[in-house]
Amino acid sequence: MLPIYKFFEKYLVLRFLSIHIVAYILSVAGCFVSYKGYWQTVFTIQTVDFNIISHILPTKISILLSQKSKEELQRTIDSNYGLFGIVVTDCSLSSKDCSSQKILYYSSRFFKKEPQIDTLDISPYDLLKDPPPILAESYYPKLFLNKREKTNKNNLGRIIGRVYYIRGNQPSFLDEYIKFIKKPLRLGFRSVVYGQTTILFLILGVLSWGIIEYQLKISKQKYNLLKAQVELDRINTLNETFSHVIESEFSSRVTNNLQQLDFAIKGIISRLRSDTINIIHDIQKAPLLSNTDDFDEILASYSKEHNDSNLLGLLRDANDSIKTIDFVVKELREITDLEEQSMVVQSELHNLKENLSPTITKRTKIEFDLTESPISIICNPWRFRSIIRNAIYNSSAALNKHSRNTKIVDFQPKIFIKCYVESKLAIIEIIDNGPGIPLDILPKLYESQERLNKSAGELRGNGSLIVTAYLKFHNGKVRKINHDEGGASVAFLFPISGD
Repeated sequence: MLPIYKFFEKYLVLRFLSIHIVAYILSVAGCFVSYKGYWQTVFTIQTVDFNIISHILPTKISILLSQKSKEELQRTIDSNYGLFGIVVTDCSLSSKDCSSQKILYYSSRFFKKEPQIDTLDISPYDLLKDPPPILAESYYPKLFLNKREKTNKNNLGRIIGRVYYIRGNQPSFLDEYIKFIKKPLRLGFRSVVYGQTTILFLILGVLSWGIIEYQLKISKQKYNLLKAQVELDRINTLNETFSHVIESEFSSRVTNNLQQLDFAIKGIISRLRSDTINIIHDIQKAPLLSNTDDFDEILASYSKEHNDSNLLGLLRDANDSIKTIDFVVKELREITDLEEQSMVVQSELHNLKENLSPTITKRTKIEFDLTESPISIICNPWRFRSIIRNAIYNSSAALNKHSRNTKIVDFQPKIFIKCYVESKLAIIEIIDNGPGIPLDILPKLYESQERLNKSAGELRGNGSLIVTAYLKFHNGKVRKINHDEGGASVAFLFPISGD
């Protein structure tokens, strides 16, 4: 037998119905709150009305009774549109009990038939006198009280009757809600409130159901991922075991195959070198790349003679793009040489400084500190500059995004690059004044074998993965930190060359 939570997890329709039943019950509770609030408001409004008419109505009805103006008296007690009842009797006693009194007039809009004398006992009343009373003898001290108190003021005169104030009968919530279900528009404003409350809770039920379904989907995906990871670990264990067997039993054959593979790789690299040189040669024959200086002169001349800011902006962007392509093509020449060699860090950083992409230097202030004594390491120069350039590009992108989002008006994006020696290691450190490296990326940056920016597309977002590979090729390491005062620093560590 399945546990209850497993039973709910298995059946989608049951989850949907259960959540919406709960949502409907909560909507009924919300309607009950509105019901209580509405009738409490009606009660307080009637209390205010009774207090007001206690100062006015006994005087007028006393006058009309004395003058026997029946039609005007009936119009007077019907003038409240039946929102509450008014009954006039002939009682001439001052005591509360007056069982022998007779009803003279009553609100025809409020009562469907003539009220009974015994129903008046619980209702408040004022005495009618001759001469007409001027002072109110009773009042409600607070809005929510149902009991009147004496004002300690008395009107002189002969008692000629009473005027009773009758509150309407408040229906039970069950009766009112059933009426709303049967005829939703019959209750007026209450129908709108009940309808809005019901719809609101049903919408919340749909949202809750959606969130729960999403969480269940995520949980299932995590479970499948964990299951796949366990299976992968098992395969890796088998692979390691099999590798040991191969190494011990077929080492000579593997060595021979590796030699053949090495020969094939060298052939591929040789073809790659020649193909890359041919591609670079063809690209550099492009008209714009061969006449970059002419383009600068034409752009300067055009900007003086024309005022089309949009076209000038496009031309400047095109000029920057041409220079960037020219810069990349020049850098590609060195990709054909993949061998390690002894190189001076300051020289390569100076080369990088002189050949940074215009799109970076235009929006970010970049400073280099190359005053340290010459530092030599064993590395491929092109890969070394690619490592440092990637860190600069990441800092520049973060600073550019931060400058758009920050509220600091005079924010100046800066990147500072310096090199120094520490514990027989050459350290190249890139420091910026940006928002820092996101905490979820910080431990993986330049150390993980996975893509960190998976949303960038297949041809982008691979910088960290490439730098990680380059560092492994040349025994490099990375050190990253977010500063408390703002900004971040990334340091690359390479063993110092023995030369």
